[in-house]
Amino acid sequence: MKDTLSPALRKLQGCLIGNLLDAMNITCAIARDAAKSDHEYKDRTGGVTAATREIPATYKDGKITGGIENTSKVGLYLHEGTGLYGPNKAPYEIKAKNGKTLHFEIAGSVQGNESGKGVFAKRVMHPGIKPDPFISKAVHKTKAILKRNMAGAIKKTMRQTS
Repeated sequence: MKDTLSPALRKLQGCLIGNLLDAMNITCAIARDAAKSDHEYKDRTGGVTAATREIPATYKDGKITGGIENTSKVGLYLHEGTGLYGPNKAPYEIKAKNGKTLHFEIAGSVQGNESGKGVFAKRVMHPGIKPDPFISKAVHKTKAILKRNMAGAIKKTMRQTS
């Protein structure tokens, strides 16, 4: 099949795709920052938050795609929930490794322990973690920004090619 795009249309297409990719990347960075700052989980080491990153924008088959993700296994559990709140809808057992003991602090009085006191156990039944859909919330929050950035990319292309 013969290529029927004129040089002017080819220039317009290339400029538009470049501007739309830029707009998507800017929006993904905004969504990434929103996910890193607006979450319910407590990140003691910073690892889960650091694992939230943008997926660079690409153009393929006439579509621009991009996004954000969390590459941490723990991030998946925090986002989707576990135990009673996760896909299995049931508490799960946590056992100490190598026959040793688990140690954790509790909030409130459990089995006579005061708040902030350490608990030692060989195993516990964990009820699970409530979901904190920090990625989904960030994407939802940036939908209007994406529309505005894409419209701006089209206007920029029209200025650049007129």
